[in-house]
Amino acid sequence: MLCDIVEPQSAKVWNPKASEACRQHVMPVITPAFPAMNSTHNVTETTKRILLEEFRRGHEMVNNVEAATAEWSEVSEPFPYFTTFRHFVWLEILAKSEEVYQRFNGWVESKMRISTKQLEAIPSLTIRPNPEQNELRGCDADWPLGCGMFIALAFYKANGAFFGQQFDLRPALYPFLDVINRWSDGDVYAGQFLLRLKQIPDTELPQYALVEEQRLRSKRGSGAASDNASTFGDSNEEMRTG
Repeated sequence: MLCDIVEPQSAKVWNPKASEACRQHVMPVITPAFPAMNSTHNVTETTKRILLEEFRRGHEMVNNVEAATAEWSEVSEPFPYFTTFRHFVWLEILAKSEEVYQRFNGWVESKMRISTKQLEAIPSLTIRPNPEQNELRGCDADWPLGCGMFIALAFYKANGAFFGQQFDLRPALYPFLDVINRWSDGDVYAGQFLLRLKQIPDTELPQYALVEEQRLRSKRGSGAASDNASTFGDSNEEMRTG
């Protein structure tokens, strides 16, 4: 912090000594100007872990460049998301018109934090949400507008995962779907929007999600970051709302 936090009479400021909600923030970054606010109040344990991993990865890559074992162009290359993980939660946000798509997409995107917080609470499961929205590129004739989003699932022995362990993701995803179903414009646009959600292995990833990954795979080869000898029972059935 650049200065002491001043507690005003007419404005709410970030103060973990006085506020239980402020004490719950996992990675506070406080604004230097009055009033003091936490600019990262939406950061969860998962996104904090990802940020720290990316800081560490960037530091290692820059060290490799300085050691002449890598090129500067590699520093700005995107993380090879789809070639690193083997299991995903796949979401498709679909609509019949541009107006409905923009409204429904905004609603789903604003509630994605619910799904990540529920999934990160599952013991032995590590997740990596991807904020990228991949255009469907006309792959669904019934839904002219839409995008796909993904949450990677990983199982590390260090986090308690073991061979043959089964996971049922449905109890963690139902609260998210319940909130999506409460969209205030749902009745107005009935039949014009749909959210599809399914757990899939990397072999079932849609082509539209692999355009950039194929370039990275051809350059570096594929790899896997986790021990994935775990199964999902019946939780890979498609879930829908709309």
